[in-house]
Amino acid sequence: MGLFSKKEKYEPKGKPLDFDPLNVQIRDLRPGFFVDYNFKTFEITGGYEFSLKEYSFKALKFDAADQILWILIENGMDTFIMEQHSLAEIDPGMQDMMSNFAKAPLGVTFKGNTFSLVNQGDGKFRDLSKNAMDWNRLTCWKFQGGEGNSRVYALQKGQGTFEAISAVSIPSGELSNFLPKI
Repeated sequence: MGLFSKKEKYEPKGKPLDFDPLNVQIRDLRPGFFVDYNFKTFEITGGYEFSLKEYSFKALKFDAADQILWILIENGMDTFIMEQHSLAEIDPGMQDMMSNFAKAPLGVTFKGNTFSLVNQGDGKFRDLSKNAMDWNRLTCWKFQGGEGNSRVYALQKGQGTFEAISAVSIPSGELSNFLPKI
């Protein structure tokens, strides 16, 4: 092909992108991206996607050389730093109530803060780190703190064990420089 020959059209290999690489948003984050948070660069190495009737959220594992964080992204825009707990840490009698009566308390107190039940329902989840398309059954109870900047989630995956997640809001500008791994 000479300098002035007919140009060949460039065709990218692999599947097409489902996000705009020049305008990556928080909702586009997934394993394989790099993100800056708190003056560190983290690689997203895993995570879960949860889909319920009224809302959805992702829990993404942020991995730096000396620190691992879990970031929760609710409805594609609200961001939270999260910690995983046993249900007994949130409320010692909660697991018995939920497994025997399929009912959650209307409120819980965790680390000195009161959380009210704002949503409960069935949905589904999948593991993002395995690129899995298989969705699994999930029941989720969402508790919200008084000012809305903190959450507690109680989760039951399938008919199995219960888990709990606490999450504290971080300003959306705290996460920056979203770069997909090439």
